[in-house]
Amino acid sequence: TEGRLSIEAGNVTPNTTAIELEGLDIKRDLVVVALYPSQDNSDTETMSLKGSKLGGSLSVNARSGRINVLIQDNQDITGNATLTAASFGDLTISSSPITGNVTIKSNSTTGSDNVNITGSQINGRLSVDLGSGANDTFRLSGGNVGKDVSIKSLATASSAVTIEGTVEAQLQFSGNVTITTGNGADDIKVKRAGVTGSVTVVTGAGTDDIGLKAVAASADIKIDAGLNPVAEGKKDDGTYEYPNLDRIAVVGGSARNVTIDGGDSAATTGPGASQILITGFKATGNLSIKGGNSEDRIGVGDAGQIDTLATSVNVIDEINSQLGSDNDGLLGLVEVNGTLTINTYNQKDHVWLHTVTTKSLLIDTSFNVDTVKIYDLTGSGGPGSRISVNLGNGNDELTLSNVTPSQFASRLIDGGVSTDTLLSPSTEVAANDAVFKNWEEFGSIGPPV
Repeated sequence: TEGRLSIEAGNVTPNTTAIELEGLDIKRDLVVVALYPSQDNSDTETMSLKGSKLGGSLSVNARSGRINVLIQDNQDITGNATLTAASFGDLTISSSPITGNVTIKSNSTTGSDNVNITGSQINGRLSVDLGSGANDTFRLSGGNVGKDVSIKSLATASSAVTIEGTVEAQLQFSGNVTITTGNGADDIKVKRAGVTGSVTVVTGAGTDDIGLKAVAASADIKIDAGLNPVAEGKKDDGTYEYPNLDRIAVVGGSARNVTIDGGDSAATTGPGASQILITGFKATGNLSIKGGNSEDRIGVGDAGQIDTLATSVNVIDEINSQLGSDNDGLLGLVEVNGTLTINTYNQKDHVWLHTVTTKSLLIDTSFNVDTVKIYDLTGSGGPGSRISVNLGNGNDELTLSNVTPSQFASRLIDGGVSTDTLLSPSTEVAANDAVFKNWEEFGSIGPPV
Protein backbone atom coordinates (compact mmCIF):
# COMPACT_ATOMS: atom_id res chain seq x y z
CA THR A 1 0.00 0.00 0.00
CA GLU A 2 1.20 3.49 -0.81
CA GLY A 3 -0.43 5.06 2.22
CA ARG A 4 -1.52 4.17 5.71
CA LEU A 5 -3.12 0.85 6.63
CA SER A 6 -5.63 0.90 9.49
CA ILE A 7 -7.29 -2.22 10.87
CA GLU A 8 -10.03 -2.40 13.50
CA ALA A 9 -11.09 -5.86 14.67
CA GLY A 10 -12.97 -7.54 17.47
CA ASN A 11 -16.31 -6.92 19.15
CA VAL A 12 -17.35 -10.52 18.57
CA THR A 13 -18.41 -13.21 21.01
CA PRO A 14 -16.84 -15.67 21.47
CA ASN A 15 -13.48 -13.99 20.88
CA THR A 16 -11.93 -15.80 17.96
CA THR A 17 -10.31 -12.88 16.18
CA ALA A 18 -6.77 -13.33 14.86
CA ILE A 19 -4.97 -10.61 12.92
CA GLU A 20 -2.21 -12.06 10.74
CA LEU A 21 -0.15 -9.75 8.52
CA GLU A 22 2.72 -11.07 6.42
CA GLY A 23 4.83 -9.94 3.47
CA LEU A 24 3.47 -6.39 3.40
CA ASP A 25 5.18 -3.28 2.02
CA ILE A 26 3.48 -0.30 3.65
CA LYS A 27 4.84 3.10 2.72
CA ARG A 28 3.43 4.85 5.76
CA ASP A 29 1.91 3.80 9.11
CA LEU A 30 0.24 0.59 10.24
CA VAL A 31 -2.47 1.07 12.88
CA VAL A 32 -4.22 -1.88 14.53
CA VAL A 33 -7.06 -1.38 17.02
CA ALA A 34 -8.40 -4.49 18.75
CA LEU A 35 -11.75 -4.12 20.51
CA TYR A 36 -12.07 -7.42 22.32
CA PRO A 37 -15.09 -7.50 24.64
CA SER A 38 -13.53 -9.68 27.37
CA GLN A 39 -12.69 -7.47 30.34
CA ASP A 40 -11.39 -10.19 32.67
CA ASN A 41 -8.46 -11.44 30.55
CA SER A 42 -10.19 -14.82 30.18
CA ASP A 43 -9.72 -14.81 26.39
CA THR A 44 -6.42 -14.36 24.58
CA GLU A 45 -6.38 -12.98 21.03
CA THR A 46 -3.50 -12.86 18.57
CA MET A 47 -1.89 -10.34 16.26
CA SER A 48 1.21 -10.98 14.14
CA LEU A 49 3.33 -8.97 11.71
CA LYS A 50 5.92 -11.00 9.80
CA GLY A 51 8.30 -10.43 6.90
CA SER A 52 7.04 -6.93 6.23
CA LYS A 53 8.40 -3.44 5.73
CA LEU A 54 6.92 -0.26 7.18
CA GLY A 55 7.82 3.18 5.90
CA GLY A 56 6.20 4.75 8.94
CA SER A 57 5.21 3.81 12.48
CA LEU A 58 3.50 0.78 14.00
CA SER A 59 0.67 1.24 16.49
CA VAL A 60 -1.17 -1.63 18.18
CA ASN A 61 -3.88 -0.88 20.73
CA ALA A 62 -5.75 -3.77 22.37
CA ARG A 63 -8.19 -1.85 24.49
CA SER A 64 -9.63 -4.75 26.47
CA GLY A 65 -9.08 -8.44 27.00
CA ARG A 66 -5.73 -10.12 26.56
CA ILE A 67 -3.59 -10.29 23.43
CA ASN A 68 -0.52 -12.12 22.14
CA VAL A 69 1.58 -10.06 19.73
CA LEU A 70 4.34 -11.41 17.44
CA ILE A 71 6.53 -9.03 15.41
CA GLN A 72 9.04 -11.20 13.59
CA ASP A 73 11.54 -11.15 10.71
CA ASN A 74 10.53 -7.75 9.40
CA GLN A 75 12.85 -5.80 7.12
CA ASP A 76 12.45 -2.45 8.82
CA ILE A 77 10.04 -0.32 10.81
CA THR A 78 11.11 3.20 9.89
CA GLY A 79 9.16 5.09 12.55
CA ASN A 80 8.13 4.36 16.13
CA ALA A 81 6.51 1.19 17.49
CA THR A 82 3.82 1.80 20.12
CA LEU A 83 2.18 -1.29 21.62
CA THR A 84 -0.58 -0.84 24.20
CA ALA A 85 -2.85 -3.48 25.73
CA ALA A 86 -5.18 -4.11 28.62
CA SER A 87 -2.91 -7.11 29.16
CA PHE A 88 -0.26 -8.84 27.08
CA GLY A 89 -0.14 -12.61 27.14
CA ASP A 90 3.11 -12.88 25.18
CA LEU A 91 4.63 -10.00 23.25
CA THR A 92 7.61 -10.92 21.10
CA ILE A 93 9.71 -8.65 18.90
CA SER A 94 12.24 -10.77 17.03
CA SER A 95 14.72 -9.87 14.27
CA SER A 96 12.86 -6.67 13.44
CA PRO A 97 14.94 -3.45 13.30
CA ILE A 98 13.11 -0.32 14.45
CA THR A 99 14.42 3.13 13.57
CA GLY A 100 12.40 5.12 16.09
CA ASN A 101 11.29 4.63 19.69
CA VAL A 102 9.63 1.51 21.09
CA THR A 103 6.93 2.03 23.73
CA ILE A 104 5.22 -0.96 25.38
CA LYS A 105 2.42 -0.29 27.86
CA SER A 106 0.24 -2.78 29.69
CA ASN A 107 -2.67 -1.58 31.79
CA SER A 108 -2.96 -4.90 33.59
CA THR A 109 -3.87 -4.92 37.29
CA THR A 110 -4.49 -8.65 37.72
CA GLY A 111 -2.86 -10.60 34.90
CA SER A 112 0.72 -11.52 33.99
CA ASP A 113 2.57 -9.88 31.11
CA ASN A 114 5.45 -11.49 29.20
CA VAL A 115 7.66 -9.46 26.85
CA ASN A 116 10.60 -10.80 24.86
CA ILE A 117 12.74 -8.66 22.54
CA THR A 118 15.51 -10.52 20.74
CA GLY A 119 17.84 -9.78 17.84
CA SER A 120 16.24 -6.40 17.10
CA GLN A 121 18.17 -3.16 16.71
CA ILE A 122 16.26 -0.22 18.24
CA ASN A 123 17.72 3.15 17.29
CA GLY A 124 15.53 5.20 19.60
CA ARG A 125 14.32 4.81 23.19
CA LEU A 126 12.92 1.63 24.70
CA SER A 127 10.20 2.26 27.29
CA VAL A 128 8.35 -0.67 28.87
CA ASP A 129 5.60 -0.42 31.51
CA LEU A 130 4.07 -3.78 32.44
CA GLY A 131 1.45 -2.44 34.82
CA SER A 132 0.68 -3.81 38.28
CA GLY A 133 -0.54 -7.33 37.68
CA ALA A 134 0.57 -10.53 39.39
CA ASN A 135 3.72 -11.88 37.68
CA ASP A 136 5.62 -10.16 34.87
CA THR A 137 8.62 -11.19 32.79
CA PHE A 138 10.77 -9.09 30.47
CA ARG A 139 13.74 -10.26 28.43
CA LEU A 140 16.03 -8.33 26.07
CA SER A 141 18.78 -10.13 24.19
CA GLY A 142 20.76 -9.92 20.98
CA GLY A 143 20.01 -6.32 20.02
CA ASN A 144 21.26 -2.84 20.81
CA VAL A 145 19.34 0.30 21.85
CA GLY A 146 20.36 3.73 20.57
CA LYS A 147 18.94 5.78 23.45
CA ASP A 148 17.62 5.32 27.01
CA VAL A 149 16.12 2.06 28.27
CA SER A 150 13.38 2.13 30.92
CA ILE A 151 11.76 -1.06 32.26
CA LYS A 152 8.99 -0.80 34.86
CA SER A 153 6.99 -3.61 36.44
CA LEU A 154 4.95 -3.10 39.58
CA ALA A 155 3.75 -6.71 39.75
CA THR A 156 2.53 -7.67 43.21
CA ALA A 157 3.90 -11.24 43.25
CA SER A 158 7.09 -11.18 41.17
CA SER A 159 8.92 -9.41 38.36
CA ALA A 160 11.67 -11.04 36.31
CA VAL A 161 13.80 -8.70 34.19
CA THR A 162 16.69 -10.05 32.12
CA ILE A 163 18.92 -7.97 29.84
CA GLU A 164 21.57 -10.25 28.42
CA GLY A 165 24.38 -10.06 25.92
CA THR A 166 27.03 -12.70 25.22
CA VAL A 167 30.83 -12.87 25.29
CA GLU A 168 30.83 -12.70 21.49
CA ALA A 169 28.16 -10.00 21.18
CA GLN A 170 27.76 -7.67 24.12
CA LEU A 171 24.71 -5.43 24.17
CA GLN A 172 25.30 -1.71 23.66
CA PHE A 173 23.06 1.03 25.08
CA SER A 174 23.66 4.66 24.10
CA GLY A 175 21.91 6.18 27.10
CA ASN A 176 20.75 5.30 30.60
CA VAL A 177 19.30 1.96 31.71
CA THR A 178 16.63 2.17 34.44
CA ILE A 179 14.80 -0.81 35.95
CA THR A 180 12.01 -0.30 38.49
CA THR A 181 9.99 -3.10 40.13
CA GLY A 182 7.28 -3.38 42.77
CA ASN A 183 6.79 -5.17 46.07
CA GLY A 184 7.08 -8.76 44.93
CA ALA A 185 10.00 -11.20 44.91
CA ASP A 186 11.94 -9.73 41.99
CA ASP A 187 14.70 -11.27 39.87
CA ILE A 188 16.77 -8.76 37.90
CA LYS A 189 19.79 -9.62 35.78
CA VAL A 190 21.87 -7.41 33.47
CA LYS A 191 24.71 -9.28 31.75
CA ARG A 192 27.47 -8.34 29.34
CA ALA A 193 26.41 -4.85 28.35
CA GLY A 194 28.07 -1.54 27.61
CA VAL A 195 26.16 1.55 28.73
CA THR A 196 27.20 5.08 27.81
CA GLY A 197 25.09 6.50 30.65
CA SER A 198 24.10 5.20 34.07
CA VAL A 199 22.49 1.96 35.30
CA THR A 200 19.79 2.25 38.00
CA VAL A 201 17.93 -0.65 39.61
CA VAL A 202 15.28 0.12 42.25
CA THR A 203 12.98 -2.52 43.74
CA GLY A 204 10.13 -2.32 46.23
CA ALA A 205 9.48 -4.36 49.35
CA GLY A 206 10.12 -8.09 49.08
CA THR A 207 12.93 -10.58 48.70
CA ASP A 208 14.95 -9.56 45.65
CA ASP A 209 17.73 -11.13 43.60
CA ILE A 210 19.78 -8.58 41.63
CA GLY A 211 22.84 -9.39 39.54
CA LEU A 212 25.11 -7.45 37.17
CA LYS A 213 27.76 -9.30 35.16
CA ALA A 214 30.38 -7.60 32.95
CA VAL A 215 28.42 -4.34 32.79
CA ALA A 216 30.58 -1.38 31.79
CA ALA A 217 28.84 1.94 32.50
CA SER A 218 30.42 5.27 31.56
CA ALA A 219 28.48 6.99 34.36
CA ASP A 220 27.17 5.65 37.69
CA ILE A 221 25.58 2.42 38.89
CA LYS A 222 22.90 2.58 41.57
CA ILE A 223 21.15 -0.44 43.13
CA ASP A 224 18.50 -0.15 45.85
CA ALA A 225 16.92 -3.46 46.89
CA GLY A 226 13.98 -1.97 48.79
CA LEU A 227 12.55 -3.20 52.09
CA ASN A 228 12.55 -6.90 52.96
CA PRO A 229 9.82 -7.42 55.56
CA VAL A 230 10.04 -11.22 55.75
CA ALA A 231 11.09 -12.42 59.23
CA GLU A 232 10.75 -15.61 61.26
CA GLY A 233 11.41 -14.06 64.64
CA LYS A 234 14.04 -13.49 67.26
CA LYS A 235 16.70 -16.10 68.00
CA ASP A 236 18.10 -17.00 71.42
CA ASP A 237 21.11 -14.71 70.99
CA GLY A 238 18.84 -11.71 70.38
CA THR A 239 19.37 -11.50 66.62
CA TYR A 240 16.65 -12.06 64.02
CA GLU A 241 16.33 -15.05 61.73
CA TYR A 242 15.34 -14.47 58.13
CA PRO A 243 14.21 -17.25 55.79
CA ASN A 244 15.05 -15.03 52.82
CA LEU A 245 17.36 -12.12 52.15
CA ASP A 246 18.07 -9.65 49.38
CA ARG A 247 20.93 -10.91 47.20
CA ILE A 248 23.01 -8.45 45.18
CA ALA A 249 26.01 -9.50 43.07
CA VAL A 250 28.19 -7.35 40.82
CA VAL A 251 30.66 -9.50 38.88
CA GLY A 252 33.18 -7.84 36.58
CA GLY A 253 32.57 -4.54 34.82
CA SER A 254 33.22 -0.91 35.63
CA ALA A 255 31.54 2.41 36.37
CA ARG A 256 32.24 5.85 37.79
CA ASN A 257 30.47 5.94 41.17
CA VAL A 258 28.66 2.89 42.52
CA THR A 259 25.99 2.97 45.25
CA ILE A 260 24.52 -0.29 46.55
CA ASP A 261 21.83 -0.27 49.24
CA GLY A 262 20.46 -3.45 50.79
CA GLY A 263 17.26 -1.47 51.19
CA ASP A 264 16.56 -1.53 54.93
CA SER A 265 19.38 0.72 56.10
CA ALA A 266 17.04 3.56 57.06
CA ALA A 267 15.14 1.33 59.49
CA THR A 268 16.15 0.94 63.15
CA THR A 269 14.36 -2.30 64.07
CA GLY A 270 12.87 -5.30 62.35
CA PRO A 271 13.92 -7.27 59.28
CA GLY A 272 16.17 -6.50 56.35
CA ALA A 273 19.03 -8.96 55.75
CA SER A 274 21.29 -8.39 52.72
CA GLN A 275 23.96 -10.38 50.93
CA ILE A 276 26.14 -8.15 48.74
CA LEU A 277 29.09 -9.51 46.72
CA ILE A 278 31.34 -7.35 44.51
CA THR A 279 34.18 -8.98 42.57
CA GLY A 280 36.42 -8.18 39.59
CA PHE A 281 35.11 -4.61 39.37
CA LYS A 282 36.64 -1.16 38.85
CA ALA A 283 35.11 2.10 40.12
CA THR A 284 36.85 5.18 38.76
CA GLY A 285 35.13 7.18 41.53
CA ASN A 286 33.63 5.87 44.79
CA LEU A 287 32.03 2.58 45.83
CA SER A 288 29.44 2.82 48.63
CA ILE A 289 27.73 -0.24 50.16
CA LYS A 290 24.93 -0.17 52.74
CA GLY A 291 23.74 -3.39 54.34
CA GLY A 292 20.28 -4.12 55.62
CA ASN A 293 18.97 -4.21 59.14
CA SER A 294 19.77 -7.80 60.05
CA GLU A 295 22.59 -10.30 59.66
CA ASP A 296 24.32 -8.96 56.55
CA ARG A 297 26.99 -10.68 54.49
CA ILE A 298 29.17 -8.32 52.45
CA GLY A 299 32.13 -9.44 50.37
CA VAL A 300 34.37 -7.22 48.22
CA GLY A 301 37.36 -8.39 46.20
CA ASP A 302 38.61 -11.67 44.75
CA ALA A 303 35.63 -14.05 44.99
CA GLY A 304 37.79 -17.15 45.29
CA GLN A 305 39.73 -15.65 48.19
CA ILE A 306 36.60 -14.30 49.88
CA ASP A 307 35.25 -17.84 49.72
CA THR A 308 38.06 -18.91 52.08
CA LEU A 309 37.14 -16.17 54.59
CA ALA A 310 33.37 -16.60 54.57
CA THR A 311 32.34 -19.49 56.78
CA SER A 312 28.61 -18.69 56.57
CA VAL A 313 28.25 -18.72 52.77
CA ASN A 314 29.84 -20.39 49.73
CA VAL A 315 30.62 -17.31 47.67
CA ILE A 316 31.39 -19.06 44.37
CA ASP A 317 28.21 -21.14 44.56
CA GLU A 318 26.17 -18.02 45.31
CA ILE A 319 27.59 -16.15 42.30
CA ASN A 320 27.10 -19.14 40.00
CA SER A 321 23.50 -19.57 41.11
CA GLN A 322 22.74 -15.90 40.49
CA LEU A 323 24.64 -15.18 37.29
CA GLY A 324 25.83 -18.49 35.84
CA SER A 325 29.25 -20.11 35.96
CA ASP A 326 30.80 -18.48 32.84
CA ASN A 327 32.87 -16.09 34.95
CA ASP A 328 36.40 -16.53 33.57
CA GLY A 329 38.44 -13.40 34.27
CA LEU A 330 35.62 -11.71 36.22
CA LEU A 331 36.22 -12.78 39.83
CA GLY A 332 39.42 -10.98 40.81
CA LEU A 333 40.65 -7.63 42.15
CA VAL A 334 38.27 -4.82 43.07
CA GLU A 335 39.82 -1.42 42.33
CA VAL A 336 38.35 1.83 43.68
CA ASN A 337 40.05 5.05 42.63
CA GLY A 338 38.18 7.03 45.27
CA THR A 339 36.63 5.88 48.58
CA LEU A 340 35.28 2.43 49.42
CA THR A 341 32.59 2.84 52.10
CA ILE A 342 30.78 -0.02 53.87
CA ASN A 343 28.02 0.63 56.42
CA THR A 344 26.00 -2.02 58.25
CA TYR A 345 23.35 -1.53 60.89
CA ASN A 346 21.60 -3.61 63.57
CA GLN A 347 22.23 -7.31 64.20
CA LYS A 348 25.29 -9.46 63.58
CA ASP A 349 27.11 -8.56 60.37
CA HIS A 350 29.93 -10.16 58.38
CA VAL A 351 32.26 -8.12 56.16
CA TRP A 352 34.99 -9.75 54.06
CA LEU A 353 37.57 -7.86 51.96
CA HIS A 354 40.27 -9.66 49.99
CA THR A 355 42.45 -8.25 47.20
CA VAL A 356 41.22 -4.67 47.11
CA THR A 357 42.96 -1.47 46.01
CA THR A 358 41.51 1.87 47.10
CA LYS A 359 42.49 5.42 47.94
CA SER A 360 40.38 5.39 51.12
CA LEU A 361 38.54 2.70 53.13
CA LEU A 362 35.72 3.56 55.55
CA ILE A 363 33.92 0.76 57.45
CA ASP A 364 31.29 1.31 60.14
CA THR A 365 29.37 -1.71 61.50
CA SER A 366 27.23 0.13 64.07
CA PHE A 367 25.56 -2.11 66.70
CA ASN A 368 25.77 -5.77 67.77
CA VAL A 369 28.40 -8.50 67.33
CA ASP A 370 30.22 -8.04 64.02
CA THR A 371 33.00 -9.93 62.26
CA VAL A 372 35.26 -8.11 59.81
CA LYS A 373 38.15 -9.68 57.85
CA ILE A 374 40.44 -7.55 55.69
CA TYR A 375 43.15 -9.31 53.66
CA ASP A 376 45.52 -7.98 50.99
CA LEU A 377 44.42 -4.35 51.08
CA THR A 378 46.48 -1.89 49.05
CA GLY A 379 46.18 1.84 49.71
CA SER A 380 46.93 4.00 46.70
CA GLY A 381 48.02 6.74 49.12
CA GLY A 382 48.37 10.43 48.50
CA PRO A 383 46.88 13.51 50.21
CA GLY A 384 43.41 12.94 51.59
CA SER A 385 43.70 9.15 51.65
CA ARG A 386 42.20 7.54 54.74
CA ILE A 387 41.56 4.24 56.49
CA SER A 388 38.85 4.25 59.16
CA VAL A 389 37.37 1.09 60.65
CA ASN A 390 34.80 1.55 63.42
CA LEU A 391 33.11 -1.57 64.78
CA GLY A 392 30.70 0.31 67.04
CA ASN A 393 28.85 -1.20 69.99
CA GLY A 394 29.25 -4.94 70.50
CA ASN A 395 31.77 -7.75 71.06
CA ASP A 396 33.35 -7.46 67.63
CA GLU A 397 36.22 -9.25 65.92
CA LEU A 398 38.58 -7.78 63.31
CA THR A 399 41.21 -9.75 61.39
CA LEU A 400 43.89 -7.96 59.39
CA SER A 401 46.36 -9.64 57.05
CA ASN A 402 48.72 -7.88 54.65
CA VAL A 403 47.22 -4.54 55.59
CA THR A 404 49.59 -1.59 56.01
CA PRO A 405 47.85 1.42 57.57
CA SER A 406 50.82 3.64 56.78
CA GLN A 407 49.76 3.55 53.11
CA PHE A 408 46.97 5.96 54.11
CA ALA A 409 47.47 9.58 55.17
CA SER A 410 44.83 9.34 57.94
CA ARG A 411 44.54 6.15 60.03
CA LEU A 412 42.18 4.94 62.78
CA ILE A 413 41.06 1.37 63.52
CA ASP A 414 38.60 1.50 66.42
CA GLY A 415 37.01 -1.47 68.16
CA GLY A 416 34.36 0.72 69.73
CA VAL A 417 32.41 -0.18 72.89
CA SER A 418 32.46 -3.63 74.64
CA THR A 419 35.06 -6.39 74.45
CA ASP A 420 36.62 -6.37 70.97
CA THR A 421 39.22 -8.71 69.50
CA LEU A 422 41.96 -7.71 67.05
CA LEU A 423 43.63 -10.58 65.18
CA SER A 424 46.39 -10.69 62.58
CA PRO A 425 48.31 -13.59 61.02
CA SER A 426 51.01 -11.09 60.07
CA THR A 427 53.08 -8.61 62.08
CA GLU A 428 51.97 -5.18 60.89
CA VAL A 429 49.73 -4.58 63.94
CA ALA A 430 52.61 -4.16 66.39
CA ALA A 431 54.26 -1.59 64.16
CA ASN A 432 51.23 0.71 64.12
CA ASP A 433 50.21 1.04 67.76
CA ALA A 434 48.92 4.61 67.40
CA VAL A 435 46.44 3.51 64.76
CA PHE A 436 44.52 1.08 67.01
CA LYS A 437 42.00 2.18 69.63
CA ASN A 438 39.61 0.38 72.02
CA TRP A 439 40.82 -3.20 71.60
CA GLU A 440 40.65 -5.57 74.57
CA GLU A 441 41.68 -8.96 73.13
CA PHE A 442 44.53 -9.75 70.73
CA GLY A 443 44.69 -13.54 70.31
CA SER A 444 48.23 -14.78 69.75
CA ILE A 445 49.66 -11.52 68.37
CA GLY A 446 49.66 -9.60 71.66
CA PRO A 447 48.71 -5.93 71.98
CA PRO A 448 50.42 -3.24 69.89
CA VAL A 449 53.59 -1.97 71.59
